[in-house]
Amino acid sequence: MEKLEDCVGQRLDVTPITVDSAKKRLVLSARNVLKEREAKEKEAKMAAVKVGAVVKGKVDSIKDYGAFIELDGGLSGLLHVSQISNQRVKSPAAVLKEGQEVTVKIIALKEGKISLSMKALEADGDARDTEVFDYKETGKATTSLGALLKGIKL
Repeated sequence: MEKLEDCVGQRLDVTPITVDSAKKRLVLSARNVLKEREAKEKEAKMAAVKVGAVVKGKVDSIKDYGAFIELDGGLSGLLHVSQISNQRVKSPAAVLKEGQEVTVKIIALKEGKISLSMKALEADGDARDTEVFDYKETGKATTSLGALLKGIKL
């Protein structure tokens, strides 16, 4: 804290860092308590996230290796460049823009990190939209010159 006068009269949760009774010194930290609270809140939010869920988010930042997507609830996940599209993407910036709304699928949760995919949604859509074509053979396929010239009249 830059101004200690701002803390006068306030109630703070703190943890002791250094206790020196010989010199009558006590060093306390409110930052450690805040970090612990933030870690617990993030852990609770991560517990609510399920693999396979389709969520909406906003592109927070774009890097060479992918884009960070800000999800609902204050969580952020990585959309790797290989997971943007079924087509080859050289740079995430060619497809995405910062602030753009995107729909992504959560494909993995590891060590407090969320992996996202747009490609998985394309694959799901392709599976639903496939058209079945029923082909019936009516003739023979040949490669001989006689068969090619058979129907020609001169």
